[in-house]
Amino acid sequence: MSTDEYRKSKGINPSVLSSGDTLMHIRYAKDHPKEATPDMNLGSALHLALFLPSDYEKNVFVFEGDLKSDKQRVAYEDAKCRYRVVIRESQKEDLDGMLAALRANADVKEILEQPAKVELPCFSDKTGVQKKGQLDRFGMFRNYPTIFDLKKCADASPKGFQRQVVDLLYHMKAAFYLDLLSEIAEADRRFVWICVESKAPYPVALYEASDDLIQMGRAKYKRIMESYLKAKEENWWPAWHSGIEVIENPIWNKG
Repeated sequence: MSTDEYRKSKGINPSVLSSGDTLMHIRYAKDHPKEATPDMNLGSALHLALFLPSDYEKNVFVFEGDLKSDKQRVAYEDAKCRYRVVIRESQKEDLDGMLAALRANADVKEILEQPAKVELPCFSDKTGVQKKGQLDRFGMFRNYPTIFDLKKCADASPKGFQRQVVDLLYHMKAAFYLDLLSEIAEADRRFVWICVESKAPYPVALYEASDDLIQMGRAKYKRIMESYLKAKEENWWPAWHSGIEVIENPIWNKG
């Protein structure tokens, strides 16, 4: 199954559940999918270069124009139609830097040496809800079945990435994917983030989601999914609250 076919397939995935702060935002995001940003395209290019190097050349195009003229803009739009991922020439240095740093990391090298499924689509309706997910990489690592998620980030330090995990709901995605695979075939699995900073010197760090973090993510995605399914059934997508709510003076504003 291609990436486009997966995106068009039916099912709830973590991207839907984490696309907004309220059900109204989630519904809007689902009905109005955003075009990939340059930063997202850089992440996609890195994913292909690291995990599917044989597919990189035919799927990634480095655009060398400046988009200042109509001719350049037309050429850019044409490239987007012909290639899965288009990045700007100004991004190529960071792409090459991140890729070199990842390939030089001993743990990443060990991961890449093991047989694995890449961009693995998964589906399950075992719980009565059609769920889906596409795993970056899934395979054995040190005799343990492991889901790997590649993340480029501004700060790959333990505290820095920990904040990103919580702020961007990475732990919710991890729990969702682990549960999705368990619905397909029950087994103990690990979830590991492969992190690389997006600017020189491109430090690399690997982190495994703890049991506590997974439990928090699981509770969150189940709560949001339950609300989402109820809203879908009733066709009522609320925002923050109903009625009039009192706003208190915040602590930081008290003299």
